Amino acid sequence: MGSEMCIRDSTVTVPEKTIEKGDVDGDQSISVNDAVVVLSYYAKKAAGQDVSQDETFKNILVGDVNDDGEITVEDAVAILTYYAKKAAGQDATWE
Repeated sequence: MGSEMCIRDSTVTVPEKTIEKGDVDGDQSISVNDAVVVLSYYAKKAAGQDVSQDETFKNILVGDVNDDGEITVEDAVAILTYYAKKAAGQDATWE
């Protein structure tokens, strides 16, 4: 299900980008940077800052890796754990 746009009477379908759970920065890999983005989001929200217009957080919903409906420090820890297991050649899951 992509978006459509009209370019000189031609219609082009642009596929929507699928972002993997935990890939908050959208670079198609789970890394330490994803955890850093989650922690930055959490800190700014905790400080009462408006993060709604910050492009850094456009994919923040995939950072809720424990599916509790909130972006918290626990999500960042889970992302780091996932990354460490993958880096060590172990099986990594979100459970």
